[in-house]
Amino acid sequence: MLNLYFGYVFIQFFPVVNKIYHENISASAVLFSIVVFLIWSFIPIIGFLLSKLFRSPPKPPSVYFISYGALVALIEISLFYFNILNNEQYVIGLGISFTLFFIITFIPVKSLISNN
Repeated sequence: MLNLYFGYVFIQFFPVVNKIYHENISASAVLFSIVVFLIWSFIPIIGFLLSKLFRSPPKPPSVYFISYGALVALIEISLFYFNILNNEQYVIGLGISFTLFFIITFIPVKSLISNN
């Protein structure tokens, strides 16, 4: 699960750092912003935890989880970048990420690899 979170946070961290870098704010506000970002970015991962309650199949290797987390983060960022969602609809973006993380756990990666 942490690999999924790290992949997601790694991609989401760049826009946050860019925003903090261009703003003129104090060090305590920067620290607070980063802590809130780390807590807030854990919310979509709850979709993965919820899928474990529904007895999802065995998990694939951790490399897949890092790439899945990064892919979901790129999808969420692209929704805002291409103006599919606006900044006031961030809850919808979190919901989409939550749903994607829920669906990811049911992807049979091992059977996809063995078929090739």
